[in-house]
Amino acid sequence: MYVGANNKIYALDKSASTTANGTVIMSVTSRCLDVFVDVNNTLYCCLDGENKVIKISLNNKSSSVSLAAGNGTSGNSSYLLNNPNGIFVDVNRDLYVADRSNNRIQLYRQGSLNGTTIHVTGALTPAGLLNPSGVTLDGDGYLFIVDRGYNRLLASGPNGFRCIAACSPTGTGGSESSQLKDPQKLWFDSFGNIVVIDRSNYRVQIFYLINNASTYYYLLILISLEICSITNLYFVSVDLVL
Repeated sequence: MYVGANNKIYALDKSASTTANGTVIMSVTSRCLDVFVDVNNTLYCCLDGENKVIKISLNNKSSSVSLAAGNGTSGNSSYLLNNPNGIFVDVNRDLYVADRSNNRIQLYRQGSLNGTTIHVTGALTPAGLLNPSGVTLDGDGYLFIVDRGYNRLLASGPNGFRCIAACSPTGTGGSESSQLKDPQKLWFDSFGNIVVIDRSNYRVQIFYLINNASTYYYLLILISLEICSITNLYFVSVDLVL
């Protein structure tokens, strides 16, 4: 398990209760808002305050940190980021970035710092996007986005992007079981269910996958979350064996 806390990335085993029991993998100059480990055992760190994503190989202890996206300057060109929040790296080692203040999702092919915009908007439409904070792919290559500004989840499909959860016509957040408020991150469990960090509600929500013939539905189930006591903990990346 990899934990970003106090401007450091720690590697912890499953029995560790605090970062004091971990090994420092990387020291950074600001908070690492999201971390990800790809199939090649490369660790990525999203530095939202520095408008860039950095990476380091975990296979070689002498490896140095290098840029994966952005260069530290905020902007909206294909080479720049503005307050990046969430990252995901697919099996081809292509990097997806939730470029929050640019209201877009950027794709960086392996080895390239020139990003391609996958989805961008800002308007409150059925597929609108405002301040995205998380992004992931499912096993079929469809893109799932945490739309923090409009308090909902979006997903791509054969007919483009659409809202799949907490789809308020006004984009207003709330604490009801059908709502989200400042959602931060999503991922899939081994059964295809969506797990969401519902930040301002201090909870985790699970959308259970229901397979009905060729159509997939997500049913909302709320579970409790024990708030972590580690100071300045931003995100945890866990290696799962499925």
